[in-house]
Amino acid sequence: MSDFKGWPGNETVFIVPIVITAVSFVAVVLRFVSRTLVRRRITVDDWLILSAWILALGLTASLAIGTKYGLGNKEPLVEVSMNKHNLEARGKARFALVVLYNPTYMATKISILFFYLSLFKNFKPLKWGAWITMGVVGIGGLIMTMLILFQCHPISAAFTIDYDPLLESHCRNVITIFYASAPLNIITDLAILLLPMPVLTSLNLPRKEKIVVVCLFAGGGFVVIIGVVRIYFLDKAVLSGNFDSDVSLSFMWSAIEVNVGIMCSSIPMLKPLVVILIPSFSSIHEIGYNSQPRGIPTFHGVSGTHELTLRGTASNESAMQDHSTFGANISHNTASSRICGNTTELFSPISEARMNPVEASVRQVYKPLILVTILFFFWGFSYGLIGVLRSKFTVLYDFSLGQSLVLEGLYFAPYAFTPRFLSGPLLKKYGFKATFITGLLTYTAGCLVFWPAGTLGTFPGFIVAAIILGVGIATIETAANPYVILVGPQGMGESRICFAQGFQAVGTICASLLEYYPAFSKIGSNDEGVADMNWVFLAIILFMVSLAVVFYYFPLPEISDDECPSLPICDDPRFWRTEFALGPILAVLTIFFYVGAQEMFNVFWEEYFASVGIGNLRVEMNWEMLGFGLFAVGRFAGSLALLWLCPRVVLSCTLVGCVVTAALAITRTGKAAATMMVLNRFFQASIFPIVFGMGLRGLGRHSKTVSIYLVTAICGGPALLNVYYAVSKARGYSFGMLVPTILFGLCLALPIYSYLSPNQFQRFGAVIRGNTSGALDDVPPMAKDVIQYVRKGLGAKQLKAVEHIEHLTV
Repeated sequence: MSDFKGWPGNETVFIVPIVITAVSFVAVVLRFVSRTLVRRRITVDDWLILSAWILALGLTASLAIGTKYGLGNKEPLVEVSMNKHNLEARGKARFALVVLYNPTYMATKISILFFYLSLFKNFKPLKWGAWITMGVVGIGGLIMTMLILFQCHPISAAFTIDYDPLLESHCRNVITIFYASAPLNIITDLAILLLPMPVLTSLNLPRKEKIVVVCLFAGGGFVVIIGVVRIYFLDKAVLSGNFDSDVSLSFMWSAIEVNVGIMCSSIPMLKPLVVILIPSFSSIHEIGYNSQPRGIPTFHGVSGTHELTLRGTASNESAMQDHSTFGANISHNTASSRICGNTTELFSPISEARMNPVEASVRQVYKPLILVTILFFFWGFSYGLIGVLRSKFTVLYDFSLGQSLVLEGLYFAPYAFTPRFLSGPLLKKYGFKATFITGLLTYTAGCLVFWPAGTLGTFPGFIVAAIILGVGIATIETAANPYVILVGPQGMGESRICFAQGFQAVGTICASLLEYYPAFSKIGSNDEGVADMNWVFLAIILFMVSLAVVFYYFPLPEISDDECPSLPICDDPRFWRTEFALGPILAVLTIFFYVGAQEMFNVFWEEYFASVGIGNLRVEMNWEMLGFGLFAVGRFAGSLALLWLCPRVVLSCTLVGCVVTAALAITRTGKAAATMMVLNRFFQASIFPIVFGMGLRGLGRHSKTVSIYLVTAICGGPALLNVYYAVSKARGYSFGMLVPTILFGLCLALPIYSYLSPNQFQRFGAVIRGNTSGALDDVPPMAKDVIQYVRKGLGAKQLKAVEHIEHLTV
């Protein structure tokens, strides 16, 4: 071991990859033996895994050669007695290693995905997922390989010691490429890990045997963990004073990662050999159609119902050989799918005696409501996080105010098209669960793009990330708002959504507090903060994926169009030509104006405070955090008030409060102006949920359509920001507060119209009654008190109308 210069670390970096490569070689050999014995032919996934091992062997050899020439030496480079030949040899070995990493990993993943395609060929969702993942792996891996291979011009400049210094300007920073590839590897690892799980967990097997089958495929989880460890050592190498020493450990974990991936992909193929050694393991083969069923799972969709069983009888031996080596046979039953109303269940079976969630009590539906409330917290956290990062990256990468406004606008821009063309059709065709999962996974993809964009500092990268994040949030919001309103006692819909969105405000506060977290406080001053930020994104990514898995397996009650509470007039095909349609239209316009006014406060908060003489928001009092806190309090206070007061009464009071405080903010300065701003946040709090609830009242089968347009109206944020910006540039930020004052005044049109229109009085009054059965006895006690109070104050004509409403079947 004299070649290791006495440092034990070199021995570790040298020996561990060689050992793990030898073990993966044994796994590949056993895989080929097993496949030959069972299928008597070698398929494309086998050849791909063999190619991956050959590339992994080259990667390990490069690492071994690099350690021989000093890679991983703890001593600083200038103190190491090495000649030019040794330095160039080490550089070539390191260059070969980083070039081989992505092709090796790419071949392994594509091999696994080809196996999935042959195993679950009758399941279209899984096939689509496999093909999409394969495309991402192939294209992403090819791009990363080309970026690393051509990191310098000429290529030899990447490892030559005495090349012309002028050529250094033509070399990319390969470390940033490593950071950029990390999220791609993580998301594809998670996709490969999770793709087969819906099918495997639904197999018609006893619990113990099902666990064995799932564990055979779950080995990829170790690869995800190893990938995180690799990133940790890469971070450590970047921040340390001796890059060669610490990066060698990251390279070692890269070799471990690709070889463990090869082993995990080969394990499911080894069952025939395991059966020879452990005959009891063959009991899985005995499960078939003739065995006692344990609840045959069904996956509902437009193409029919898929049934899964695990067969092992002699008559099915050929089918076993064609599909997999451990006996999983998947058959396609063309029976018709179960459809609830016009909502098709894709992700979970529907019970024949299902409960109508619209008629359920809070006790019956509190679990799904809690789960959806977590989503409200999540997108509030998302909005606050984007605001913090936007301000930090503006300083770090010297973005202009115009660029910052572009990012803010692009975050809201997807609201203009996502509900109409993506999340809306998804909600109507496949239901709430599919929409929630799609939104979570889309948001995860946005975080994965934001990661390399923040590391590389590319403004186009931030643009792409902002758009994807906006699409994800818009998709979630399309389903979450109507779900909380419609599920449970109807007389409490506005109160429920106010309460749920209170946690959205809490999420925004939590994200704003991250600004004081060391990882974020360093952003804008050095690269260490950006590196630490990546770990925060990794935690968010893993949480989002976990939440999507929870939603998949949770029995979330679905609501069909026919189950939505409805007035008879709303079932009329000519509904949109009647006066009743004016209420939802006004609700859409109110959301548009309100979000525009709210964003003027959020985006130009610091500029306004500077204009009124408060330059540092954190001197004496943190006005921004106080505003966020009052916003959260306002949401919960509004939820409580809505248990006793009519929604239009609460809406009128809050809008008047917004108009007054915004108007006073025009003329006041100093702490008086700051007080008006934070009070305005309090009055803003309950406007959005109340308007959303009023917009959906009694619309029946039109509820989801109106919900789509209400979410689309959120694009008013970026659409109206430029108006405030233009006025502020001309007359100052204080005078610019005239714009949100006017917008809040325009929002008053909805409650005023609800007071003056007899038809809207009937529509809103029917929902105050609070239950689809029409019986006053079923109304929540506090809502019943409201009705009795209203009855006492009405004349004979109005009382007759209310009595008609109380007996109306909604």
